[in-house]
Amino acid sequence: MSAENNVKILVIDDEEILRERLQKLLELDDYIVTTAENGPKGLEEFARSCPDVVLLDIKMPGMDGIEVLGRLKQLPHQAEVFILTGHGGLETAIEALRKGAFDYMTKPIDFDELEINLKRALEKRTMKRQLDQYVADLEAANSKLKVQADQLSAVGKLSAGVAVEMNKALTAIASRLETLSANSVIAGDTASMEEIRQMKEQLALLGTIGK
Repeated sequence: MSAENNVKILVIDDEEILRERLQKLLELDDYIVTTAENGPKGLEEFARSCPDVVLLDIKMPGMDGIEVLGRLKQLPHQAEVFILTGHGGLETAIEALRKGAFDYMTKPIDFDELEINLKRALEKRTMKRQLDQYVADLEAANSKLKVQADQLSAVGKLSAGVAVEMNKALTAIASRLETLSANSVIAGDTASMEEIRQMKEQLALLGTIGK
């Protein structure tokens, strides 16, 4: 299996031989591997290197794997954690799964199984990143639509206000024209009557546009 570019793995185990073996095998697959011999040093290395995957021994002197796992899950940077356990530690491994471990593997570690599990973990990481990006894009699109809706609402309110004022003005003008038209009829002013008729037609057109 060829690893993704720059995939980082942290091995936290008090067995030096196992740490060195895992590091050599994983580096052959182009992973970037760092190691730590106990829980406190593992937490320090985790903060320094920000790995994508952690291989964590469950039984270590001082701070055990369960405590390390709990502290890792409280950190801003998150990684997929595999618990490494002996055959007699399955109950503790199951407890680790409940506390957020991705999976567990029993010692001695089968490297073929490890390769498959790492592939699963990296696929999950890729899917999570894609989902996070999708959510971010969706939120950005929603925010943009909200701004556009607010702008359209403001334009709609402005247009409605203009239409109301325009109708008031047209009504006042129409009333004035009716008065002038009546006076022109009484006076027999044919020229004025024709001019008023044309003005009424224009006013009617304006009234249609304003609706």
